[in-house]
Amino acid sequence: MSEPVPFSEILSLFESHGWKLKGTYGSHRIFEKPGSDDLPFWVEVYDKKVDGFDAEKIREYLEQGK
Repeated sequence: MSEPVPFSEILSLFESHGWKLKGTYGSHRIFEKPGSDDLPFWVEVYDKKVDGFDAEKIREYLEQGK
């Protein structure tokens, strides 16, 4: 099982790929990519951290050029 990742690291990762934090909904942070047809990406955050498994999947998705 992967260790939780600080949300600040995930925020930087999204921003480095052109995504913007557009809002929050409860424990979720919602990212959108301006000028793109991509659907919003919802990230669950607890205690300012993202589950390690979720963080790995986010990295894989963003590395694919999405």
